[in-house]
This record gives sequence, structure tokens and C-alpha cells, in this order.
Amino acid sequence: MPLRRAIALIAASAVVLGVAIAIVVVLVSGDSPTPTSAGTVLAGGSDRAATGGYLRAGNVELRYASAADRAPLERLAREVAGPPSDALARAGQEVRVVHDGSAGGIVARAWRHSLTVTAPSDPRLQEFVDAWLGRGAAG
Repeated sequence: MPLRRAIALIAASAVVLGVAIAIVVVLVSGDSPTPTSAGTVLAGGSDRAATGGYLRAGNVELRYASAADRAPLERLAREVAGPPSDALARAGQEVRVVHDGSAGGIVARAWRHSLTVTAPSDPRLQEFVDAWLGRGAAG
């Protein structure tokens, strides 16, 4: 009899452990910041309004209000992705610089993520582009 109890106790413990692991997996798989392989969190926050076919494909937009920000943003876009082209946009590898008079500073947008900074030299802007370019809806 004691052997049967031990086996039953071990089996019950295994079931409880399995359920606990399943609960943790479900809780952790929610919409949270995306960790990189180094364990750091990708730049920017969740933005359910950042949608549309262009972003869905994996492209990134850099929106700005001040004309002084245009040249540095275009330089960043070219350094990361090269000159804009239809082929890059279709592949989800384009960084588009867009004048937006209503942008509060510089707004970087990727599929369902965005980041607002005050200067093109903010290192988080480069991190955002590097992190999200090419990810799109599938990534």
C-alpha cells in the first residue's frame, strides 16, 4: 500500500507541476515588450494605432514636425536601409521619412509599436529602427 500512495503522490505532483507550467506560459505570452537575444527590451512601446499595409510589411516610418529634423532623419534612414524604393517597401525593409506637422517631436512607427523622441540624435531612435525594421506583422 505505501508504494501505491507514493506513486499516486508522484503522479499528482507531476499533474500539478504541469498545470503550473501551463499557467506561467499563458501569462508570459501576453503582449509585453519584446526581449532581444541579449535579454534587453526592444525600443519603443506598444501602439495599436500603428497599423496599415506599409508598417504591416515590416517597414518603419520616421515622422517629424520640425524642418530641421528632416536631413538627420533622412541620413539615418539611408544608413540603415539605403535609399527608399518600391522594392525595399515591398520587402518590408524601407525606412520612410514623413513630414507630419502634428507630430510632437519625432515619432518612429513600426507595426503596432512607436517611439517619440525630441531629437534625431537620440540613440533610442536608432535602436527602434534596428529592432523593428523587417519585423512587421509576422515578427
